[in-house]
Amino acid sequence: MKTRQLVEGAMIAALFGLVSILNSYSAGMMDSLVGYFMVVPIAWYGYRYNLKDNMIVAFVSVLIVIFTGLPMFIFIAIYSSMFGLFLGESLKRKLKKEWILLGGFIVSFIANIMLYEVLSGLFGIDLIAQLTQSYKNAIEFWPSLKKYISLSQVKNMIPLFILGVSFMECYVMLALTQIILMRFHIPFPESFHLSTFRLSRKAGLVCAILLAVSFLLRNNGMKNIFVNYTYYLTYMIFVVAGLSYFSFFFVLQGKPGASALLILLLIIPITPVLYAIVGGIDTITQRKNTIYDEIMKNANHGDVKE
Repeated sequence: MKTRQLVEGAMIAALFGLVSILNSYSAGMMDSLVGYFMVVPIAWYGYRYNLKDNMIVAFVSVLIVIFTGLPMFIFIAIYSSMFGLFLGESLKRKLKKEWILLGGFIVSFIANIMLYEVLSGLFGIDLIAQLTQSYKNAIEFWPSLKKYISLSQVKNMIPLFILGVSFMECYVMLALTQIILMRFHIPFPESFHLSTFRLSRKAGLVCAILLAVSFLLRNNGMKNIFVNYTYYLTYMIFVVAGLSYFSFFFVLQGKPGASALLILLLIIPITPVLYAIVGGIDTITQRKNTIYDEIMKNANHGDVKE
């Protein structure tokens, strides 16, 4: 058993090295895409063996990438390994979906804060310059957009951008890993489909208070990094709750793929506000959660009868 464990760990480390070399030859064109898949072997190994052994495999894998990969890919390898370590241990301990989502989001958020705020100079990333150029391109394509949103407003949304990227990366890596690992008969707690997102009334109340307080502080001139991220994080939670509400009822209509359209609609400035309002109302009424619980209860009763 120990020999098999060592061989599997060595194969994962070798896979990291091979992917790193191929990525170097492609001039880093596969960075992000490959990073999502690199979570899978670490999560798989972590589910099968203990945390200490998985940490050793992850460390060796990253060490190989350090000697063979590009600087950005080294960062991605560390990010993927951390996410895989957390996910593998979470699956082994059979944590609830909500805790896996929260933990995965925290790992992604810390990684993106490091990338865009701390190590941006090292990797030559200038987020403000990129957003400014994107804004100018958007204005050229849609000149009237300037009436609704200014460049300063776009720059102020950098925390929202980082939070949004963190959420999307977390969601993609969880969904991708779930699809692959379930083929190896590794159980996941529930589907990570957007429609299954749940926000309790108590958690919603805490988020609403934080949102209101941070909103007032921002309007009174206090715009430090903590206040900005608190505001945008709580705002985004209600946006996701609204997305989940609409997505859930599309699923009931037999149209689960409509979630992609709902996400695309976020590019329309008024849509996130609408989602946030609907998410807040649903959090108070708990309508979606009540219907979801009834469906699951009826499904379980049907299984028992069979």
